[in-house]
Amino acid sequence: MPEILRPLTAWALLTALTALPCTAQEDPLVTDRPDFTESALSVLPGVVQVEAGYTLTRDDAVNGHSLGEVLLRIGALPRTEVRIGLNSFAWTNDPGDDVSGTEDISVGVKVALAPGGTDGFQLLQPSIALLVNTTLPTGADGIGEDDLQPAATLAMAWELSDRLGLGANASVAAASQDGDRFGQFSGSLSVGAGLAERVGAYGEYFVIAPPGPDDEATGFLNGGLTFLASNDFQLDVRGGFSVHGVETDLFFGVGLATRF
Repeated sequence: MPEILRPLTAWALLTALTALPCTAQEDPLVTDRPDFTESALSVLPGVVQVEAGYTLTRDDAVNGHSLGEVLLRIGALPRTEVRIGLNSFAWTNDPGDDVSGTEDISVGVKVALAPGGTDGFQLLQPSIALLVNTTLPTGADGIGEDDLQPAATLAMAWELSDRLGLGANASVAAASQDGDRFGQFSGSLSVGAGLAERVGAYGEYFVIAPPGPDDEATGFLNGGLTFLASNDFQLDVRGGFSVHGVETDLFFGVGLATRF
């Protein structure tokens, strides 16, 4: 199959799945997109949640694109989900060096360790989850990496009020870029608010230290909106830019999530 057809096939499969009849869940779905911060909740056993999107990144005159971004979240055990990140198709519009191809697949698990406080805001009783994952060297030359890139993330969340929540992540990874192995830390803080019954918004700061072996730590501001069309289907839009470190003029993305 030609490389560019793979993410398009994933999108077609996702569209077909959304058309299948399913039993609506009582509680609205909680997604790991569109913000950088991972949620502290896992999907329930027997539930499959699909999240996908498109991202445009602009840096000077170079535009980068990522189409697909498909994350399968499969409830395997109580408080435990299996996670499979399918290949996105990535390409750049660089006047001097256009690059395109599929990105690496990723596999992992998320385990919800603690449900958090149930009586208002409790700083010392957040919801807590642990994520462990790695990429697999399956991407195209110039896009993917030849090495595994294992990572572990501690995700925490606090319910500040009925309409306001706070999330935070801390991650460590054995990253690789063009064959150079380096340690990488990332952290994030995200505030989410319910603007209306089915409309939400968030604002977020996250840092990656470093993005590459020769880069300095880079921080980003990011914000977006979500629209919950039903308890099992959500649309999202987001945008952001770097505020220090490696300069990124802007990034913009749209996406969706559904569950069965």
